[in-house]
Amino acid sequence: MRRRNDDLVKISLTAILMTLSIVMSRFLSTYLIVGGTPLVEIGFHTIPVLVCSLVCGPFYGAVCGGGVDLITALAFPVGPFFPGFTIDSALLGLIPGLTMRFLKGRRTGELLFGAVIVIVSAVGLSFSITFVEELKIGSLEVDLPLLWRILIPLCYALLAFSILVLAHVVDRRIKKKGKRMFTLLDSFLSYYSRDLFLRPFIAPVWLLFLYGMPYEVSFLSQLLSSFIVLPIKAAVFCVVLYPVGIVCRHEIEATYLKDEKVYTKLYKGKSMASPFSFL
Repeated sequence: MRRRNDDLVKISLTAILMTLSIVMSRFLSTYLIVGGTPLVEIGFHTIPVLVCSLVCGPFYGAVCGGGVDLITALAFPVGPFFPGFTIDSALLGLIPGLTMRFLKGRRTGELLFGAVIVIVSAVGLSFSITFVEELKIGSLEVDLPLLWRILIPLCYALLAFSILVLAHVVDRRIKKKGKRMFTLLDSFLSYYSRDLFLRPFIAPVWLLFLYGMPYEVSFLSQLLSSFIVLPIKAAVFCVVLYPVGIVCRHEIEATYLKDEKVYTKLYKGKSMASPFSFL
């Protein structure tokens, strides 16, 4: 049964996590320079946004992600402000929460969802790499002969699938020892949806518009660069989720509770519909 103040708690948590993400973005992150342009962020400031999405739900996650990007761009600009990147950040907070609402507890469904992301991104990688003869990351230039154009997408798909299966196996072993609110697979899916889908497919559109960078080159750089640091981010995120799941257990239960009725002492224990139930 949800309580009347659950929505106020979620609003407060969203504000706290948004502030934490802004601070981490400003002082604990850097950019990977690709072709003279800051393209790939390296840092952990996305963790508070993902925590907000999983704990408070997709609506609050989208508000947190979009708000973080907007405030950071205005207060601590890195390059010109472009609303497209704010939309990307809002989707970062939206998709994990939606995924958990539809798939939470169904590990087969989560594996299939991750497999779809891997397949779609691998197809995009295979298509884009055919137009790129040389990969440039900063001052490093790497030639891509035909053999590598075949091996890179294949190795990428196999490794990405292996990570999902490994996370699933680890979760099953941990589950035998005790129940957990969120799992390692949840952590990897949250970053898969961002680093293997949102950023590679959407961000190159904005970069093409802003800098005239070829879509294929940008897609390839975004996908491979993000995939390299993805396991570290997902592992750290899983470690963070464990204490969060304990401390915010009631808020998590309220987010994923199917019964949208609210308990209030004002009406002597009678159930009322929450005015914020759509959140």
